Amino acid sequence: MSGETMTAEIEKRPLSMIVNGKEVGPIDVPVGMPMIDFLHHYLNLTGTHFGCGQGVCHACTVLEVQPDGRLVDTRTCIANAHAFNGKTNSILNQLNGKYEAVSAVAKQYKAKGISSIVVAEENYGEGSSREHAAMEPRFLNVKVILAKSFARIHETNLKKQGMLALTFADKDDYKKVREEDKISIVGLKEFAPGKPLTAILYHADGTEESFAVNHTYNELQIKWFKAGAALNAAR
Repeated sequence: MSGETMTAEIEKRPLSMIVNGKEVGPIDVPVGMPMIDFLHHYLNLTGTHFGCGQGVCHACTVLEVQPDGRLVDTRTCIANAHAFNGKTNSILNQLNGKYEAVSAVAKQYKAKGISSIVVAEENYGEGSSREHAAMEPRFLNVKVILAKSFARIHETNLKKQGMLALTFADKDDYKKVREEDKISIVGLKEFAPGKPLTAILYHADGTEESFAVNHTYNELQIKWFKAGAALNAAR
């Protein structure tokens, strides 16, 4: 009717959690609200959107309390925040020492025949279940994704694209990786189900470090890797 204003009622749900060891809630929050917005607007965790002021992704430890009492680790931050500069879509180009867009750097590496590796935090590939999320890094000559953990569907898609999806055997080894490192994965001649591989970090100061990395490849998926992709293996 003329002169009347209609407002839609926002559906809410009770939310309880443990943030960095402290119990929070229950608090009624809009259904579908991103966790990062909740942390900023309800808990006043201000600063950058990369770890609530910490400058890196996944700096907050958030456990969401489920209705049955289970605690579930919840992603809180914008994905792809760079661990060394806290920015999205900005990485060090080792060819010129400048920070540039991820795809731009990858294209330069590819043009020079240089393979690259992605080193990531927890639940890598979350929200990226479509196959193109794995096809694009393959196209840009990324050979390995080394993460603390993977989103299950994305991990499978990486395997189908002939890429190496690896996890840190000891998650603390993530801290050993430096921004200017060159990385080798060794043990692929003996690549077999359940057998760890080894990552070697070649630091810019001339020192080296190595550690074990795990995988979940079965015999068929190893054939995909050796063929360059699942489709290649099917020919």
